[in-house]
Amino acid sequence: MTKTKSLTFITIIGVLLLISVEVLSKFYHLFEEGLLIRIEIGLLALVILLVMNLVFHFSSIQAESIVEQVRAFEREYINSHEARIFLLTGSEMYNRIFQSSSIANNRIYTCYFHTHPPADSPKEKKDYFNNILQLEKKKISVLVRRIVLFSNFNFPWIRQLVELHNNFPNYSLSIFYIKRDDIKPLSVQLYDNSEIFLMYPITLQPGKQRDILIQSPPQLMIDLFSSYYQELWDSSDIIIDMGKINSHNYKKMINKHDQSESNK
Repeated sequence: MTKTKSLTFITIIGVLLLISVEVLSKFYHLFEEGLLIRIEIGLLALVILLVMNLVFHFSSIQAESIVEQVRAFEREYINSHEARIFLLTGSEMYNRIFQSSSIANNRIYTCYFHTHPPADSPKEKKDYFNNILQLEKKKISVLVRRIVLFSNFNFPWIRQLVELHNNFPNYSLSIFYIKRDDIKPLSVQLYDNSEIFLMYPITLQPGKQRDILIQSPPQLMIDLFSSYYQELWDSSDIIIDMGKINSHNYKKMINKHDQSESNK
């Protein structure tokens, strides 16, 4: 029986008892007036005590239940949202981000802020990009974004990306321009809401740890780096937007490259 039904039931019984005593007294003169008043007061007090006891009893049970639910929620939240941080070498990082790309279901947001293309990089990096470009084309239900730093060295690779991903509705590409004295931004890679990779484009000796993997990040961290990535995206020139080439920005990039080459 629920709390509301129990309270209603006891209240009705109490009222019926009081009415019954009053009726019996009037018609059958069973009680003296003073005794009748004491009986009615006693019955009323009994009903009040029963109601208060019922309220307290149910409140205690509910309070214990609520406390246990809160504790269970805390345990679940801590276990499922406790971020784990790893330092990775370049080789480890490329293996991990390919795995993350393979299992991503919603989004793959990446940055490439090196001044030279993957073709000029170590073998594990070249292998990763050869494989990831094919994987991204297959995952048509996953939103893919890539921000690439513009440089004359990267220019041929950017044009290759445009040719490979034109007319793929899940793919977008933007170009990030920096001036000579500007500091390169932090490279952020986002895979669904489960993993965040942080990389700064500097050259280290092979085997040195440089990159950071954050697994199971809390929502606050997800929101923070998602906002940061969005700012990078908004500060870039979109070349491909959901599979469609932005002709104006694409021509702008070509002109910038040609002008830079002519100034050499």
